[in-house]
Amino acid sequence: MKAATESAIVRACLGWLKLHGILAWRTNNIPAFDVARQRFRRFHGLRGVSDIIGCIGRPGAFLDGRLLAVEVKKPGGKLSTAQGQFLDGVRERGGIALVVTSVRALEEGLRAEGIVA
Repeated sequence: MKAATESAIVRACLGWLKLHGILAWRTNNIPAFDVARQRFRRFHGLRGVSDIIGCIGRPGAFLDGRLLAVEVKKPGGKLSTAQGQFLDGVRERGGIALVVTSVRALEEGLRAEGIVA
């Protein structure tokens, strides 16, 4: 059986989060190719930002959200220094920072944080 790609795992995780009513989206932080100029545009964002960013909280509850940062790796994949620093920064500020290799790992991580039953 062929191993899932990181993109496929990201899509599956986003589907699971949506199914559970968690606001989340994919972040792309790689240079993009500009067809008109025939070159890559430089990346100007924050280095190490996780693949999935979201907000955990009750809809309509003012100032009641927590940042969710999910870095997706295929099995055996390793975090870059910038990715680890970003996740550490999220944790230090009270957010939820996870590294997952599957939807099951995402569910287990959120269960350990008390987000899902």
